[in-house]
Amino acid sequence: MSAAMGQLVTMDLWNASSSPQGLNLLGAMFLCVLLSTHGKRAIVWAIAVLAGGISAQVGMDVAFLAHLPLHITYCLLLIPFGHYLALPPRGPNPLQRSAWVLRFVVCCGLLLPALIATLYWLAGNALGLPPWQTYWHSNFLAQALGFLLFVPICVSLRYRITAGGPRLSPRQIALPAIFIALAAIAWVNLSSSGATVHTLLAIGLLFMLLLVQFLWGADAAFLSLLMLTLGCLQLGFAKGGHATPGEESITVTVIQIGALVAVLSLLMMVVISEQWRHLRTTLEQADARIAVMAERLIKVQEDERARIARDLHDDINQSIAAVSIQLSNVRRQLPGLYQGNLSVLQWKLGEVSERVRQISHDLHPSILHFSTLSSALESLCQSHSGPPRVTFIGCTETEDSLTPEQKINLFRITQEALHNVVRHAQAESATISLSTDAHLAVLRICDDGVGLPRRERHSRRLGLGMITMEERTRMMRGVLVLEEAPESGTCVEVRIPLEASPEAAGI
Repeated sequence: MSAAMGQLVTMDLWNASSSPQGLNLLGAMFLCVLLSTHGKRAIVWAIAVLAGGISAQVGMDVAFLAHLPLHITYCLLLIPFGHYLALPPRGPNPLQRSAWVLRFVVCCGLLLPALIATLYWLAGNALGLPPWQTYWHSNFLAQALGFLLFVPICVSLRYRITAGGPRLSPRQIALPAIFIALAAIAWVNLSSSGATVHTLLAIGLLFMLLLVQFLWGADAAFLSLLMLTLGCLQLGFAKGGHATPGEESITVTVIQIGALVAVLSLLMMVVISEQWRHLRTTLEQADARIAVMAERLIKVQEDERARIARDLHDDINQSIAAVSIQLSNVRRQLPGLYQGNLSVLQWKLGEVSERVRQISHDLHPSILHFSTLSSALESLCQSHSGPPRVTFIGCTETEDSLTPEQKINLFRITQEALHNVVRHAQAESATISLSTDAHLAVLRICDDGVGLPRRERHSRRLGLGMITMEERTRMMRGVLVLEEAPESGTCVEVRIPLEASPEAAGI
């Protein structure tokens, strides 16, 4: 049915007006079958296309049998080009590959139309075709327009269906149709105006086509341009009823050349936009994979820290305690001269045990399992022996809404920020504050140190600690802000939502 309609569109204007051919669609349909279908299905679709074209021509042309050799030769010419440009069963949109688009334009916009136009010109006298049906330039432009307008529609639709591309919604189909109708009305109303108006109208239509392409895809843009070309040809033929054959030929040629310039410009913009869309999608997918990997690494890191802390507390520290008890027994059995030395060893062993306990606590703060985040942060401040002097300001009215994962992530962010203050800030004091309400938790770590240079504050080259802090904040769907303190120094602020919606944090 599609092939019959395409053949009717191709021949109706052509035969009714006795003017040069304006657009040929049947060959483009047959080429689309050769490009995108393989095996038995390709044979079925090719037969369907030929049957549709033959049925339409039989209904309009009683001398079809005389033209049958020309049709067979025409189809044979398409086969090697279809094989050369054939598309894989699945894969990315071919319109984003510059090499394939260049081959397509050279083959279907130059070589194939030139061969078909030459075939029509040579066979015209032998088949008794009227002179206006064998004009080489009009047949060349009609074939080139058919291929360059129709094949991208088929390729883009095939990508949507088979390669996971975005699907067309009814709204995306309706809006290009409205665009076509408005463009046709504008063309009819301004058809008697001067060359300046026509130029402005053409530029406006081209920009509208680009807008359609960016909003709804290449298939919608090329379909719009195809319908505009048909409408312009229809108007040109209708207005040429009282024109001479030479004037009709000039009118058709002008429309064809204008449409060819538009389709080549649109094709170039489609390649650029499709490549940009592909790069953006690839980057988004890579970011998503990196984010998932980072989240898993952080979880693995927490599990490993918990295991090491458990081993230090349950194994190493218990072993140290056992050695201390044995030293105490030995000290009681030795003369007084050696008891002092063993007492010193026991004291140092107690320091080692306390240090191991502190490391175990830093690796996995068990206080978070039995108390609030505010208590854990206050304990962290008290355990810090300075400099700088660390003060905690917190409240616990709605802290119960924090999940265990949020608590451990906020605690780790505080640890890393305090570590940076100690190493880099040269500060005398630092303040850690935590505030929560029904929707938002805000953690601030501020110091009065030298501050962070502005170029480093806005630089993308962050240290591993800052990257970890940002990743933990992202896991909580929050926002991390690095800014100057009110007087001097640096403030790290983390805002995380306490509800399911990320809008609660102002993201």
